[in-house]
Amino acid sequence: MTSLPETTPAGTTYNLYINGTTVPVVMVKDETETTRREKVVAAINARTGQHGVTAADNGNGVTLTSDGRNFSVWFDSNQKDLTAASFGLDKGGQVAQVSRIAVNGADGSTASVTINGKEISFTTGSAASMAAEISTAIADENNNASSTLKNIKVVLNGDAVDIVSNVPGSPFTMTGAKISPTSSSATLTLSTVTENSYGDNDVSGVADGTATSTNARTIYSTVRLVSDPALLPKLPSPSGAPPSDQLDKLRATGHPFTISVGDKGYSVDGNFAAMGFEEGTFGGRSSEEMDPPKVGRLAFQVGASENQYITIDLADFGKKGSITSGITGDVDLNVEDRRVRINTRDGASAVLTLLDDAMDKINATRATMGAVMNRMEHVINNLSNVTTNLSASRSQIEDADYAAASTELAKSQIMQQAATAVLAQSNTSQQTVLKLLQG
Repeated sequence: MTSLPETTPAGTTYNLYINGTTVPVVMVKDETETTRREKVVAAINARTGQHGVTAADNGNGVTLTSDGRNFSVWFDSNQKDLTAASFGLDKGGQVAQVSRIAVNGADGSTASVTINGKEISFTTGSAASMAAEISTAIADENNNASSTLKNIKVVLNGDAVDIVSNVPGSPFTMTGAKISPTSSSATLTLSTVTENSYGDNDVSGVADGTATSTNARTIYSTVRLVSDPALLPKLPSPSGAPPSDQLDKLRATGHPFTISVGDKGYSVDGNFAAMGFEEGTFGGRSSEEMDPPKVGRLAFQVGASENQYITIDLADFGKKGSITSGITGDVDLNVEDRRVRINTRDGASAVLTLLDDAMDKINATRATMGAVMNRMEHVINNLSNVTTNLSASRSQIEDADYAAASTELAKSQIMQQAATAVLAQSNTSQQTVLKLLQG
């Protein structure tokens, strides 16, 4: 298990801070990794209701899962040798910070820098002498219980002095370069050679970290926004129907939604992009085009060339559609507020007139669809004929003429047999002549 500060035999409590909640973990030096992880998991899960994070032992470390909220996890990096690994939260990839102190024209004047809020003074001179003085000053600070310099070291680097974090992933600050007297010709330069990196870790090291620290890294959760499903048309609930958990889907519009930033969306206090948001209008495009009182159009490609297609306009049977709006326009109103009713003789007669009108429109729509269907069937038949003709042409090109091939084969066989017979006769004649000569 990762080394810890010297502990008492009974163990020492080290705090982990999650979303401002203190999570104390009692650790004992040289205890097994399994025991340590069990302690960390139990301590975190005991306070899940406060910070919204759940911990689990994955066999190699501790995995943290948020309940959907963003979360920040940190520890006090001023505890000597305390790291993310001490809590089983090390995922690797951390890089130690390296900052450099360089003096030009050292003349024995007094210089100072402020590291993690502590002023360190030294005499300008050779790099080796400056490194020795700074190391001594930091060592003296380490002996101070309240010091914030417990996890840094000094490294001589040519003509400069490097301040290095002993704990990768735990940064430090170095500011306030001063030289006294101000009339000194020496110059003091501070620079960062290697930036601190938390790597893949979710946990941050914060110098003198407490539950109220505000400089820990935040892990942003994923936000998923989903528009209404594009169900057409919006269907009203039957009068007197019991409540249904599908009611929202029946009334879905399929309209897109728009995302835009507020006053602080892109300010230093905002994390609009980091949370996965992007400005714009999303979803609902096709369904919006089909939403009443608009009419949707379908196009079918029916040929190999451009613009060879057949279109059909889908009739709008929605509440406000041109086909049935005379009857269905007030279906979502209370019964007493509806205009189309058959509770009286005149009302029933008026409804019959409206139904006749709607039927005429439906018949006209059916005629239009029938005409399109006929055109589609004609195209299908034509394409079928083209396919058949192409298949026949291909057969003529690729397939053999069986009669011609058979005749050619028979001819070849007869010619071969005749040639063989002539050759045999020629050989017999030669043998007869030889016998006559032998007498």
